Amino acid sequence: MNQAPQTETAPLLEIIGIHKAYGTKVVADNLSLQIGQGEFFTFLGASGSGKSTTLRIVAGLETADRGSVRINGKDIGDVPPWRRNVGMMFQQYAVFPHMNVEQNVEYGLRIRKMPAPERKARVEELLQLVGLRGMGDRKVTTLSGGEQQRVALARALAPRPLILLLDEPLSALDEKIRREMQGELKRIQRSTGTTFLYVTHDQEEALTMSDRIVVLKEGKAAQIGTPEEIYLTPASRFVATFFRGGNVLEVQCLGTEGDEAVVKLGDLTWKVSLRGHRPAPGPCLVAIRAESISIGEAAYSCPLRLKAELVSRMFRGANADWQVKLPGGGMAVVTTQRHIEHLPEGPIEIGFRPQDVILLGE
Repeated sequence: MNQAPQTETAPLLEIIGIHKAYGTKVVADNLSLQIGQGEFFTFLGASGSGKSTTLRIVAGLETADRGSVRINGKDIGDVPPWRRNVGMMFQQYAVFPHMNVEQNVEYGLRIRKMPAPERKARVEELLQLVGLRGMGDRKVTTLSGGEQQRVALARALAPRPLILLLDEPLSALDEKIRREMQGELKRIQRSTGTTFLYVTHDQEEALTMSDRIVVLKEGKAAQIGTPEEIYLTPASRFVATFFRGGNVLEVQCLGTEGDEAVVKLGDLTWKVSLRGHRPAPGPCLVAIRAESISIGEAAYSCPLRLKAELVSRMFRGANADWQVKLPGGGMAVVTTQRHIEHLPEGPIEIGFRPQDVILLGE
């Protein structure tokens, strides 16, 4: 799935057939993407999947072995980083410790020789935007981690870049501040209309903040789509299991009827919608979210039910995860709200709806 998705209007950013390797390690493998004006677009993947490298190629801090990057239709391969009109936020705060907040934010404006009155107005506007109004004379070393990242964000936005590149900017923050900053980043992105290219390995962060996501696997786009599409209709085993609670089950395909496949698990037979491929009779894979499965008495109201064996329960605060063994020996996880009373290990019934089962392509 390396084809760039089609957009209704001309894309702001095009990544076309990018390939990058360090020795034998390929980190971008013929990668093509289109990102529109004002999108919050996220690169999601494990370490080494090519997220940060792709971002650095867009910034001009790395050079692709082949392929090209275009902004507003113009190839920027020969344009130096400081002339690409892109900003960047890093994992570490990267603020200047010898400067106060105002001096940090206005740094790029001074470099561009913006007149002092305009600089002052722009800095005040940005401090208001990032929630640091009245803190311009504070030393950055006295600020909390979250406040320092707000300074870094204001500094990156000050020159009004076409694109802001964010390389896991929240990973150094504690959980509470990180969640607050997720909401703030999304609000600021919407307020400014700036295109954000965001790198993270955190699935929840990507789902919460993004307009679209590309899930990367070994430098390739495993799937591109909205958070809902990626989460609810994974295209492959890899994408389905990348998100916690993604069950992949091996079933038997008995054949196809129109735009549906007839599948069997244990004594249960049902139909699943075809999704771009027609499986041959025999073993095939389907996916179902853990929260789409009911267990115990709740399963009785489901149109499809299976006898299974409850193996274990894991408390997760608001939810509980129940591990069950399916007919044939496969395992699945069922997620319920925590108020469901404890169920004894052993024989149990689970249930689900046919429309919640996704036929996987691989």
